[in-house]
Amino acid sequence: SLKGCGIHYIPNSIGDLALLKYLDLSYSRVRRLPSSIGKLCNLEMLSLNNSNIIE
Repeated sequence: SLKGCGIHYIPNSIGDLALLKYLDLSYSRVRRLPSSIGKLCNLEMLSLNNSNIIE
């Protein structure tokens, strides 16, 4: 979980985390998700509650 974490971006290399099932970016400062997030074929839950995602 990166909930409430002060990070500002998610690196493209997140797409290499093939076994990632849960990603919580709620209340984070992340503004964009890299297109490589589409490679996360095992991702079951992506939480973006109260996030600043614009793309």
